[in-house]
Amino acid sequence: MVETWRGIYPITAFAHDALRHKLESEGEAALSVPEKTLLVACEFWAAVNRGAIGARLESDAVKQLLAATTAFTQLGALQVAAKLRSAVTQLTRGPTPVPYAEVAAWLEEEVVRTDDVVDDLIARFAIEQVDMDAPLR
Repeated sequence: MVETWRGIYPITAFAHDALRHKLESEGEAALSVPEKTLLVACEFWAAVNRGAIGARLESDAVKQLLAATTAFTQLGALQVAAKLRSAVTQLTRGPTPVPYAEVAAWLEEEVVRTDDVVDDLIARFAIEQVDMDAPLR
């Protein structure tokens, strides 16, 4: 069972729920690039707000962090994106990368303290980039 996240604004919850449903019923190919960006951002931000980044990143952390970095950069959440890039660097640097658990704990502490207004940016992106009038089924 997937834990739901309501966000601050109703548009955020609507967009997340509709895109999640579209993904589950039609597959990833049915999502446009902006829809994928919005879904990645919503799901990552939900994990931040639940204190569940570690669990979210258990499988293929670097790939997920890179996708989240791209999504948050496109949203304009540049501080969050910088923290995500730093986490990737910590996980992949030279002969002594930082252990996964340490990076996840650091990331949870850092991202929640961002000055980025992530909920506002998610809502703005949803309104501007995703055609909310199109049937999401």
